[in-house]
Amino acid sequence: MRFMMYILLFFVGCIAQPGTVTGQTREFSETVDFEPGGSLRINTQRGTVKLTTWDQSQVEVLARIEAPDGVSRSYAEEAVESAHIEVYGSNRSLTIRSVYDDVPYYDDDGDGWGHSRRIPYIYYEIHAPRQLNLDLEVERVNSTLEGIEGRIHIESERGNIDGRDWQGDIVMRLERGEVRLANITGAIDLDLERINVEIDRWQIDGDSRVTAERGEVILELPEGQGFDLRADVGSRSDFNSVFQITARNFRRNKIEGTINGGGPRLYLQGERTEFRLRQWR
Repeated sequence: MRFMMYILLFFVGCIAQPGTVTGQTREFSETVDFEPGGSLRINTQRGTVKLTTWDQSQVEVLARIEAPDGVSRSYAEEAVESAHIEVYGSNRSLTIRSVYDDVPYYDDDGDGWGHSRRIPYIYYEIHAPRQLNLDLEVERVNSTLEGIEGRIHIESERGNIDGRDWQGDIVMRLERGEVRLANITGAIDLDLERINVEIDRWQIDGDSRVTAERGEVILELPEGQGFDLRADVGSRSDFNSVFQITARNFRRNKIEGTINGGGPRLYLQGERTEFRLRQWR
């Protein structure tokens, strides 16, 4: 009996030892006035951003700050408490920013010096007017953006982007990840590295460009969409199109021509990239 009690106490003691903590969280909520057509900037690392639109002249910011993985309980709690969120600007130009300056470093090799730092995860849910100009700067963040009318500028590293129902010019500088867009109207300017992009139901209304290195780019356009095409692809890239091209220059690595009588220019340039043009009816 005493032997069994020792085993039980040992087992409970093992469970109670400090270890990886995932339960520490802190909530954030703020609502500010924001005029439709204004500029909204979001800057964050590690976590998610979900932006949806509504019919109110306000921006609502909800966020959950969650402890990083693989650290002690005390460090996890300190990291969560040290990170904070800033919402500042005016009703025409607003910034939402994650601030990690006070998140401490910790000694990871036993020499008494703090060499490493684990910033917490921050999960955003944001509501904003449909008409806005968006600047999104993120790293290691998965973003979902829906129902935007206005200019969209995105810089992302090591994150996925899921977008739907956008109207306006789109500029993206992306490295590593996946992008899936649908119901897009506007011109695009994309610089891509090690990333796969699929745009479904895209209507071009201005000159557009896609430059890519190592990835796959799938563009689905209306069956009757007219545009002027130029594709420069390296020897280790590929280009496929279901559109009939009236060619001015048609070589293995360089294609120039018009589709459906011509229109806005679409320039594709890639290394180790597969480009595919599809139709939708």
